[in-house]
Amino acid sequence: MLIDQLKVIQSEHGFLPRESLLELSRAQSVPLYQIEAVASFYPHFRASPPPAVEVAVCSDMSCYLAGAERLEAELRREVEGRIGAAHPATHALGTPPGLPSSGPRSGAPEGMTDPAEGGIPATLVLEAPAIEFKTVSCLGLCDRAPACALNGHPIGGATAPRVVEWMDAVLARTRAPAASGGNGGPG
Repeated sequence: MLIDQLKVIQSEHGFLPRESLLELSRAQSVPLYQIEAVASFYPHFRASPPPAVEVAVCSDMSCYLAGAERLEAELRREVEGRIGAAHPATHALGTPPGLPSSGPRSGAPEGMTDPAEGGIPATLVLEAPAIEFKTVSCLGLCDRAPACALNGHPIGGATAPRVVEWMDAVLARTRAPAASGGNGGPG
């Protein structure tokens, strides 16, 4: 029951705002720490607002053998190259392996710890546009590896150019006025 209520809150806000968790705690007479424990156990619950683009690359065996590491590295390089000096990258949890450092670390986001200190795995968070990369377990597309998900939409047989094209489409929609045409594509 608690998980269902957390799903409702996240579907309304895109994440689990502390105020909503406090309201749930009072309404259900459940201590806040217990609600936070449940929410933090499941990786699909977010404690902070989602980025405009979330790229989840599968790292399980089929995708790994089909080049998932290479795919993720290509995507990260593409994003890094586009941001350049105009929009400096913030490596919130350290520089991902294989990428050059973009300068001093800004420190971990509120509520998260540095992986070097035993915290969560490194996630590249870019300030403008907001793009987040993460590595996930099986997306159920082993027959079409490598696979990734763009804002929750699975992409089998993923290639960097194809994913970048879809990322651009999502970012264009987030920047465009509400009157822009259609809602097709990922996102």
